[in-house]
Amino acid sequence: MHNLNELFRLKKIIQMKLGLFISILHFLFSINTKAQEIEVLFYFNYDSDTLTNDTKARLDSLIPNLSDSKVTITGATDTIGNKKYNDALAFKRAQNVKDYLVQNGINKEEISNVSSVGETNRFTTIKKNRNVLLIYTQNNKTDENTIQKQINVDKHIEKKSEKVKNRAEESEIENKVKKDEEDHLSRTRDVDITQKTFHQAEVGDILNISGLEFVPGRKDLLKSSKPTIKKLAKILKKNPSIKIEIQGHICCQNYGDGIDNDTGENNLSYTRAKKVYKLLRWKGVNKDQLSFKGYGSSRKLVEETNEASRQRNRRVSILIVEK
Repeated sequence: MHNLNELFRLKKIIQMKLGLFISILHFLFSINTKAQEIEVLFYFNYDSDTLTNDTKARLDSLIPNLSDSKVTITGATDTIGNKKYNDALAFKRAQNVKDYLVQNGINKEEISNVSSVGETNRFTTIKKNRNVLLIYTQNNKTDENTIQKQINVDKHIEKKSEKVKNRAEESEIENKVKKDEEDHLSRTRDVDITQKTFHQAEVGDILNISGLEFVPGRKDLLKSSKPTIKKLAKILKKNPSIKIEIQGHICCQNYGDGIDNDTGENNLSYTRAKKVYKLLRWKGVNKDQLSFKGYGSSRKLVEETNEASRQRNRRVSILIVEK
């Protein structure tokens, strides 16, 4: 009898341990098969939608992990240049990544979305904003070591090419910025606000309006600029066919945008352009006539040698978009 009871006790212990073991297996299996969302960034050269060699190498190493995955691809650019052009460039970058994946065996049905965020200031380093973000989600058929290995490969390839790419990229940026500045200067005219000025202006002309100047480090106009806003609003209301882009500019640095002291954000040229937009809307100008954009320090009028020259670059100009 004693032996029989002992057998029943041992059987219960075995059943309990077996149940615990099965529960642990289920838990481990749920972890191993849980869908994971992994983000990978691919960087592009300035004003280019062409995949670099290191981007292709990283995509090649990533492709085996994309089988049976849900993939989204999103393109982005920096804020240098024309917004409409940059929006198209960002989408083209994303599309080119998709095309490369499909050409190399990825089923296009697995790519659920290709899109663009256009211009972005996500990273403080300008060159990193020229990117494509690829996100893939899958029921993990690979272990964590494989994923970590992929991450390490990405880091190694990126680090290896970073120094060479930086040198070439900085040179390319300088040339592009210089060309952009020259083009801007060739189309810019210093003018006073008059009906005759706008009548004579052609589409594509950039009018550097005298009397539109700002408090250093802020989006607020100097008091002396208020009559200029009033004149500009009056002319635009009188000529509803004229459409303009309000262009914000800053001084005192070579690249990027300035910090708005009121908000602490790195978008001073944008907030200055937006301020003029809001004032013109408040004066009754139709919103369909207006758009605005910040160009940072990329379009200086003069070399900065004193406060007068800095004030001249600290401005808003008007691009004639349509007449």
